[in-house]
Parts: sequence; structure tokens; C-alpha cells
Amino acid sequence: MAEATVNGVRLVYEQRGEGTPLLMICGTGQTAAMWELGNLLTTIQDAGCSVATFDNRGIPPSECPEPPWTTGDMADDAIALIEHLEIGPCHLLGASLGANITQTVALKRPDLVRSAIFQVGGGNFTLAARLMLEGHLELMNQGIELPKALGQATMLDSALTAAQRQDDATVEQILEVTAGLTSSFGPGGQQGQTGANVAWSKEDHLAELADMSVPCLVLAAEHDVFFPPANLKRVAETIPDARYVEIPGSAHITTDPAGAKVITDAVREFLSSQ
Repeated sequence: MAEATVNGVRLVYEQRGEGTPLLMICGTGQTAAMWELGNLLTTIQDAGCSVATFDNRGIPPSECPEPPWTTGDMADDAIALIEHLEIGPCHLLGASLGANITQTVALKRPDLVRSAIFQVGGGNFTLAARLMLEGHLELMNQGIELPKALGQATMLDSALTAAQRQDDATVEQILEVTAGLTSSFGPGGQQGQTGANVAWSKEDHLAELADMSVPCLVLAAEHDVFFPPANLKRVAETIPDARYVEIPGSAHITTDPAGAKVITDAVREFLSSQ
């Protein structure tokens, strides 16, 4: 692991492999180590890419500046890291909040971006997701620590379909697997990243995608309550050069091997064509 202070924030990063560079950008609460789950890292390297990963601001061991901050601030972090590593133009792959960051980087600095992959993010949140995020942020802004059970309930909405949530054994299994996503924040990190999501959810981020100048892959999950297929189809339709792939049977967080294979197959095919 290495670190760099970029855009005024100390970020911890790692580089591996050889080939065309690709920067992976984490979602809310996600640590860079979580990219190790599944075969996505291997797939990217097999497609002839080197990989750079980093922990976003708010996720130790990267720095946790005092909130609030915005998705734009986090995009500026990524831009500065690309410049520091001298890997531009590079491919970008972002998940959820990371996809929103990817969108912002690609629109702001297309000279640094070869292509962009939006995994369950980009464009606009649903109204239901916005209201949930606003409620969480309001509690944190009042200095109230979110109850563990509330964080777990939100995680279940992210990782399970409505049918899966009816099975207690499945619920217990997923809570164990995703525990890191509810405990990975540094001081102020959850408030900062949630605030970035809330600010994004209050704005229209669909129309701007008509100005996207790099090829994009849009990955949607069939049962995603945050960025559902209807929203991400509009994202793909608005981007001048975009491919759309849907992950059947999956919620916002894909936890089953079949869904993971849909992702890796789509990413491999897309990168191989760039």
C-alpha cells in the first residue's frame, strides 16, 4: 500500500499488474479491499489492464476530513490521484457512489478518461432512496449515531431482493457477509459520504450525460432500489456511446456467483473492445 496527499486529502492506494491503466472507485462505505471479492480484479487484469484501487475520503486508512463534502469533492480527489499516478487517460470503474464519482470525473476531465463503467450507479437516485438517505443524514447532523439495526436494515435493502428478505437464514448470512460496509467509516466518514449522496440526489444528473464524450458501460441490477433498471436505462440512452447490461435476480449489491459472472463477462467484453 502507498499513500499520497492529493486535493488536500491523504489517500491510500494500491497498484497492481501491467497494461492499460484502470482506476476503481468505491461505493458508500466500501473499502478498496472489498474489490477482492469475486473475480472482478482478475477479470480486469486478464483483459490487459493494470489496476489502481484506493480508499475514498472517509474510509480509513485514507483521511477523514470534516464533513460536509460533495461528490464533486470526491471526484476532484480521483482526478488528482490520476494525475499523481500519471495513469491518464485511464479506464474508470465505479460502483454506486463510485459510479457517480466516475460520471463526474469523465464529464469534468475527459482528457484523463479512456472509458467509464457505471456499476449500479450514475444518473439519478430514486425518490425513495433520497428520502431514506435524507433521514439518515438528518440524524447524523443532529449528532445522533445511527443505531446498528437501522444500518443493518438499510444493508438488507441494498443486498437482498424483496423475496430474499423473507428468508431469515438468508438475512443472517448477508448481514455477516456485508458487515464491513456498516463498520468501515472513519470519524465523520459516514456523515460525509451520506451527505454527498443526499446532495447528488437533490440534483438532476441525467441531462448532463448527453455531453459524455467517452464510451461507457452501464451495469444495472434487476431489483436495485437505489438505481433501478428504469433509471439506468435512461442513463445508457442519454450517453452518446453506451452499452447497457442488466444483472438478473440481483439487488443493489450483487452477492450471488451467477450475478457476479454477468458483471465480469460484461466488463471483460467491454474492456477488450476499447
